[in-house]
Amino acid sequence: MEAENLAIVRRVIDKAWNRGNLGILDEPVAASYIGHDPNILHPSRGPEGFKESVMTARTTFGDFQIMVEDLVAAEDRVAGRITMCGTHRGALAGLPPTGKPVEFSGMFTRRLEGRTARGGLGVYQPVRPPPADRHDSNAWIDQQGARSRAPVSE
Repeated sequence: MEAENLAIVRRVIDKAWNRGNLGILDEPVAASYIGHDPNILHPSRGPEGFKESVMTARTTFGDFQIMVEDLVAAEDRVAGRITMCGTHRGALAGLPPTGKPVEFSGMFTRRLEGRTARGGLGVYQPVRPPPADRHDSNAWIDQQGARSRAPVSE
């Protein structure tokens, strides 16, 4: 059961979050799914709510990617430590896009029953646009507990 649950979570991260294939979420996300994230006002509910969360991340951070740092399973639970990165291209929580690359870390849990996610909790560093000056930007990001990615070209 644990190996299968790990494979389901890895598939959702790879196919939905990293590639934007929302069609795969109807099977592994239950209609009764409730996902909680303290950075989001309302919980996501069911496959449509989960899809909305994925689309928000992929729209806000155009080249959004999740790298799995650790992933463990015990019985019907899966927990992960991840690093998320992307370029801030869309408004988020009233903050205008900065066009700056960001990288932040987080942890999540998922409860699965018979190959279907029933609930989840995510805790991530809040993303805020850094100051315009790059030197100050790195200090600000360090204070937030996140790291900036080096831009592709200066």
